Amino acid sequence: MSKKITIFSLMALLIGIAVSWLLIMQPSLAYLLPLTPPEVEEVQIRHSSEIKSVAFSPDGKTALSGSNDKTLKLWNLSTGRVIKTLEVYSNIESVAFSPDGRTALSGSDHTVKWWDLSTGRVIKILKGHSSTVYSVAFSPDSKTALSGDSHCTRLWNLETGEEIIQMHGFKDGEVAIMPKQGYYVASPNSE
Repeated sequence: MSKKITIFSLMALLIGIAVSWLLIMQPSLAYLLPLTPPEVEEVQIRHSSEIKSVAFSPDGKTALSGSNDKTLKLWNLSTGRVIKTLEVYSNIESVAFSPDGRTALSGSDHTVKWWDLSTGRVIKILKGHSSTVYSVAFSPDSKTALSGDSHCTRLWNLETGEEIIQMHGFKDGEVAIMPKQGYYVASPNSE
C-alpha cells in the first residue's frame, strides 16, 4: 500500500536513511516515513516552532527532536507518541544520541547540554562557545564530545566537563589548534 504525502511550504528536505526511515522536515513539523514494511504508516514530529534537528537512537526505536520552541522531544517511533519533553530555555540547533542511547547532547546559544534521557535532567553544561552551537556529536566511547559553532570546534571531556582542545579554521584552509596548555599549533594551507 503506497501513500502519497503532499507537503506545502517545504523548507528543507533531509533524506537520512538511518534505521530505515525517510525524514522530511518543514518549519514546525517533521515526517518520518518508514522505508520497510511499517508497524505505523508515518510519524509526525510536531513542535510549536521551527524544528532544527532530529536524531535517531542507535537501536532505531526512538528519535530526538530539537526546536526553536526551546524544547527537546523524545519520540517512540513505533507509536508516534512523545515519550518525554525536556525544557531547554533556549533555541535548539542540534541534537545527538550517545552510542548507548541513554544520554543525548543538545547545542544551543553558547552552550552544549548533556542530558540523561531516563530522568530528563542535565548531567553537565559545557560552556565556552562565543556563538550559537550548530553541531554536536559523541565519540564512540561516549567519553568525549565535539561541538561546533560558526568559528570554532571544541573537544570536551564529558566526565569533567572541561574543554580539551579548540580547533579554528580560516580562509584558504589554514588551521589553528589551541590545546588547554595555551600553545598554538598552526598549519598554513592545511599542511
